[in-house]
Amino acid sequence: MTDSRPYLTDPIRTAKQVTIYQKQPLPPNLLKLLRSLVAAGSHSTVEIVVEDLSDVVYLRQLHSSGFKLFYGVGLPRRSVVFTDPRQGFLQKDNSPLSSFRSPPAKDAEDLYYKLRWCRFGHAVLLTGMVKDVDTGSGLFCLATEGGRDDWCRLKDPNLTDSPEIGNIVEVFGWEKWVSIFSPAGQ
Repeated sequence: MTDSRPYLTDPIRTAKQVTIYQKQPLPPNLLKLLRSLVAAGSHSTVEIVVEDLSDVVYLRQLHSSGFKLFYGVGLPRRSVVFTDPRQGFLQKDNSPLSSFRSPPAKDAEDLYYKLRWCRFGHAVLLTGMVKDVDTGSGLFCLATEGGRDDWCRLKDPNLTDSPEIGNIVEVFGWEKWVSIFSPAGQ
């Protein structure tokens, strides 16, 4: 008996937008496919929402590949790829691209809308000079190239050595959503 559900590569190649939710790195061939599509300009966007990924090198690769990278909370253990709100693909295990299979359409749409609420910020790469250090709290103030001051904290609370004032540093992190609501006419 053959599996008649669609495989992941064909829907990705024809989708206007791809949204991925993951707690573990993507299979290399999926990442390669997404990079090639973004580089070719054939997609409007590729959005990736991650949770509990501590591999900074991998996160920076995602960020530099032209993907929109977000931080999520409450994501499923297995990676999920959506090519539209009604078509999603779940990874059965940690195996290659062929392990992604399509769930029934209603289940995919329900999961899509539930996961939309699990995003809490987007990835940023800040470069600037350390302007101030609060050693008691482990915070340091980074004066970025855009003239903005950002207070940062090292992820590992056991590290007590903050960067020294005057050092140029690069920080990869998550910026929380900011939404401004302005009623019409104001």
